[in-house]
Amino acid sequence: MVVHLFAGEGVLENLHVADGQVTFAIADFPALETVGGIVAGRPAGFPTPLLITRLAAGNGPDAVGAINAICTHLGCTVLPGAGSLLCPCHGSIFDLAGGFLRGPAGTGLFRYTAGFDGTTVTISTALR
Repeated sequence: MVVHLFAGEGVLENLHVADGQVTFAIADFPALETVGGIVAGRPAGFPTPLLITRLAAGNGPDAVGAINAICTHLGCTVLPGAGSLLCPCHGSIFDLAGGFLRGPAGTGLFRYTAGFDGTTVTISTALR
């Protein structure tokens, strides 16, 4: 399941950076309860547009990805696709963890540090 919520739209604008991080209950974003789910947008005060992806079942730092949505090729905003992340400008494709799959980008997307304790997701404004 993919929920398209881009900067300035939807509920991510109701999230705010406090003490260098954004924290929310996973239940607030049902798409993230399922592996492969994605929520996209920009929390207030966050440095870039953000793609939040559910990477694995369970909890821990690898269960949820927090990915900078700016393409490493020429700075376009990457969008969720069916099982991948797509740059609409030049066709670069990334996996749900932001890893590089196909160019012209040449490198993966930058990731932010994320944690998940089973109920709450915490995303740092610091890159991983």
